[in-house]
Amino acid sequence: MRYARAVDGEVFAVLTTNKLLESPIKLDLQLVECDRVTSPWLAMATDEVDGIRFDAFGNPISYCIFRSHPGDLTGDLTFDWQSAEYVIHWFKSTRPGQQRGISEIMPAIKAS
Repeated sequence: MRYARAVDGEVFAVLTTNKLLESPIKLDLQLVECDRVTSPWLAMATDEVDGIRFDAFGNPISYCIFRSHPGDLTGDLTFDWQSAEYVIHWFKSTRPGQQRGISEIMPAIKAS
């Protein structure tokens, strides 16, 4: 998760139940590549930003998570809306209203 946050600027994880864990506690984390969290269509609604729906106070309500990477050759564009209660979105907000992360290495990238 730390590597993804440094490179992509953010990372997502979904809290899930994994019945195959050899433990009485079945809580598990399913890591989600940030490219899989996106709007399936051009979102014109003001309560949605790049795959994240917000309430009137700016709190995340749900996340649109594609079942596979949108750039995969499978062409599978199915997705699920996951309740924010089960999603960890780790990113550094550097300005008011920022909803998605920015790569930590971006300042080191030289523009041509």
